[in-house]
Amino acid sequence: MINTITYIFVFLSGRNPGLIQVTIKYSLVLVFILVIWVVNAAVITMDSSRANMLSNIAQGSQASSSSSSTDVSNKRVLSRGCDPVMAERASKMLPPMLGNAFFEGVTDDETFFAKLAQNQYDVVFLAPGMCRRDPDVVNNYQAQVDRLQGRHVTLLTTDSEREIVPLLRQALGLN
Repeated sequence: MINTITYIFVFLSGRNPGLIQVTIKYSLVLVFILVIWVVNAAVITMDSSRANMLSNIAQGSQASSSSSSTDVSNKRVLSRGCDPVMAERASKMLPPMLGNAFFEGVTDDETFFAKLAQNQYDVVFLAPGMCRRDPDVVNNYQAQVDRLQGRHVTLLTTDSEREIVPLLRQALGLN
């Protein structure tokens, strides 16, 4: 491919083919470096976004008097999110704020619906990213939760990370 590009440059410009080939190779190296830089910037931005989300969750927990010593470790929460890293972090961060309720986070529909069919949950929660995605998706999830868990199971939705802990605490009877 480089040879084809080189010959096109030579034909169009009438310049030294060796010089053009070197220029093209350096250009490809620069493009490669640029791609690496863009990918690294995206990763840094993603980590920054995740840190911001976790900070908002923590701020919401402070506002909801989450220092309660009530133990609800017998209650189960299923969360459907989009980001596996955030699901992992939330699964570790949220239980102490929620009276040590069992907290399970998933990031794909297949696993989510399988867990709804196999286990009984006290609260089912859609992470803010899921709620911001498409309002019709929320309606579909509500229908599936009702069908697989029964109408007595609460489906929580919010598009704000700061509301996660207060809503979950209320649904678990901690407030």
